[in-house]
Amino acid sequence: MSALTNKPTAERRQGEGDLNAFWSNLSFAQKVELNKLNRYGYQLAFARKLEENYLAFARCDNSYATIDYLGEVDMEPHFRIR
Repeated sequence: MSALTNKPTAERRQGEGDLNAFWSNLSFAQKVELNKLNRYGYQLAFARKLEENYLAFARCDNSYATIDYLGEVDMEPHFRIR
């Protein structure tokens, strides 16, 4: 909520058509690893900026994996995803 208006802030989640914006923010290493995960059913869900780089989140059913800027994959990330 906005502290000034008590109205909810704009929704940050984006639709499937907006994945191109996420894809363009990823490093080459992230794109390579995401393509490898695609073979197992994972798809890019979203990306979040952490400090100077982006962290990619890939989803397969109810499971998530993260890919950091250097291409390191974490199949059991410890993030709360809503």
